[in-house]
Amino acid sequence: MSSKLPDMQKYEIPQIRELFEKNKIPLHQGLTSEEIRKCEEIYDIKFPRNLKTMLMDFCPVQARKNGWYNWFDFSQENIQRIKERIDWQFEGLLFDVKENDFWLKEWGQVPDNMNERLALAKVNLQQVPKLVPICGHRFTTGNVETKDNPVFSVYQADVIYYGATLLEYFSIEFEPSYEIRRNMNYSQPRGINPFWEAIIYGEYLDLDEIDKLD
Repeated sequence: MSSKLPDMQKYEIPQIRELFEKNKIPLHQGLTSEEIRKCEEIYDIKFPRNLKTMLMDFCPVQARKNGWYNWFDFSQENIQRIKERIDWQFEGLLFDVKENDFWLKEWGQVPDNMNERLALAKVNLQQVPKLVPICGHRFTTGNVETKDNPVFSVYQADVIYYGATLLEYFSIEFEPSYEIRRNMNYSQPRGINPFWEAIIYGEYLDLDEIDKLD
């Protein structure tokens, strides 16, 4: 336990646990190193250090749709559920390509044919780093090099900054006053993956206002 304490304090895990207990969220024992490795292999993701430290201390569980993810459940049904949620972040963007004229400048010329447009979008999305699901449609980045990774609410191309740290995010999620959210510095997420950064800051094309790119 002593070897875990520095990381637990650094990532504010005791305070996060206290928030869960205060809100009566059931907590499962933490994942082992082998279970973490297995999850990363099955889901083709990398847990950032702050989330991994939390999940190795405890895992929140809740029997409701779109709730907390049972990372310790390796049944085929649960694996499929988590895979679908990870894929959903990109399926939502493809929906917006088709229905809401979503298109990133970096993708180049916008094909007139919708099938070609979707095919090109899929090719580009295959290069995008996956966000790691936390709860429902709340995700974090999979950057293993940084101390803290920001948390986002992701719904199609509507990606909203939801906290600079896990503690800030969970405080916002659990506190009805949203006092912390009102005091957030929304400029902080700059420097994350350029793809997600562009979506967060609305740096994509509005095809309702322009013709096809030359």
